[in-house]
Amino acid sequence: MSDLSNSENRDTQNAWARPAFLCLLIVATVAMRVVPHPWNFAPVGAVALFGGATFRSKWAAFLVPLSAMFISDVLLSNLKGYDLFTPITAVIYACYVFYAALGFWLRSRRQAVPIAGAALTGAVVFYLVTNLAAWWALSTGPGAEYTRDFAGLMSSYVLALPFFGNTLLGDVVFCTMLFGGLALAESKVPALRPESSMQPAAA
Repeated sequence: MSDLSNSENRDTQNAWARPAFLCLLIVATVAMRVVPHPWNFAPVGAVALFGGATFRSKWAAFLVPLSAMFISDVLLSNLKGYDLFTPITAVIYACYVFYAALGFWLRSRRQAVPIAGAALTGAVVFYLVTNLAAWWALSTGPGAEYTRDFAGLMSSYVLALPFFGNTLLGDVVFCTMLFGGLALAESKVPALRPESSMQPAAA
């Protein structure tokens, strides 16, 4: 086999190595959402951040975590009887779109402090937006859990504080796993590095 053929084979392997590794990390992490875990201690926010920061295609950065979220929702609905759709399902998914958009900002800032800042921002926005939506949905009709006033809104935020803690902790833990795992793998396997970092420097 010629040197040119060998080079083409290596280029083909390199082209698939990074996307395959990124998908493997995400599949392994999302699987953790299906196993028993504390409420809101989930990998989806971290996966969306990670996808936005590492996937070349911005469409993939949005679609992969949202698809993973939907698949795991279907599994949880069938395995545990959870409602597949709730009054705030669309709001939850929109928050993960925001996480992915935050990931775009991380593309050139994959260091610990920016990643931690993005995880904190995502968790705070998720807490504020989803609990605002939950308060609105649960403050009307028979069996309303909150009053539709400022006191009712504050009550929903106070009751959700433990869940906010779990969301933030989950984002930190899973971001560490994903970004840390990728950084370690890139240092050991050149084929997993972004193409731009694998190009020889110009003379």
